[in-house]
Amino acid sequence: MLPDRTREHLLLALQTTPRVLRRIIAPFPGGYPVWDIVVPDRFTAREHIAHLADWEEVFYERAAKTIEQDQPDIPNPDETEMAIERGFAVADPHERLEIFLERRARLVALFRELGEEQWSRAGMHPKNGPMTLEAQAVHILGHDGYHLDYLVRHLV
Repeated sequence: MLPDRTREHLLLALQTTPRVLRRIIAPFPGGYPVWDIVVPDRFTAREHIAHLADWEEVFYERAAKTIEQDQPDIPNPDETEMAIERGFAVADPHERLEIFLERRARLVALFRELGEEQWSRAGMHPKNGPMTLEAQAVHILGHDGYHLDYLVRHLV
């Protein structure tokens, strides 16, 4: 288990990601050409923002199932299929950021409501195996870092 202060830092970092993202993308209007630069086997910058917004639903569902059920199977949808189905390639990055902000606030609120013992509840991820709520929160922050790194390297 993480110490309380470390967990609080983790939640603050999760809460901060959307604000950092807003600063990164603010100078670039939705039609700006850099949004659609193709990097082989990667999302475009536009698709990264849409992915972050939609993946918050997945993270929330995983956490909620883990809270409500004992050792549930937690979802791991195909991100490429989701990108096609939901039109990530034509999504407005600024609109998708606003959705990400709302969804992230909901997820952080869910984590903040957890009691000490709940953090150790686990769900079964199809690739990663058992993941406690604490591990899920750390995983989400790592996911944020991966996408922020891409966006900083390709937009800034």
